[in-house]
Amino acid sequence: PAIPNAFGEAELAFVLEGAGRKRIRIIRHLWAGMYRASEHRDPRLHPTQKPIKVQGEIVEWYTEPGDLVADWYMGAGAVGLACEERGRIFHGMDIAHAYLAATIERFAQRGLKPRLVE
Repeated sequence: PAIPNAFGEAELAFVLEGAGRKRIRIIRHLWAGMYRASEHRDPRLHPTQKPIKVQGEIVEWYTEPGDLVADWYMGAGAVGLACEERGRIFHGMDIAHAYLAATIERFAQRGLKPRLVE
């Protein structure tokens, strides 16, 4: 179910790596509210839904194929889809049943069959 007029205009994410080391990585991807450089036709399912392409870059930076990636606030499942596209194992969770249903549907549309654990 799409959420009308629920657009996250901007978000900031950062990662601190190592003891006292900082590394800045910039993702260049047009993404402001409902206008995204990718996934033009995909419905908006979550108020802070991120593009799969953006999540995929982060997955590639910090993991190797076969690694386990966990997202305990998975929303519309962009991290999980990015993991599937890049050969990572994904475990995700969300408290909102509507978002779980939306994520399952997104996976099913791509021929994927997630295993649900209650």
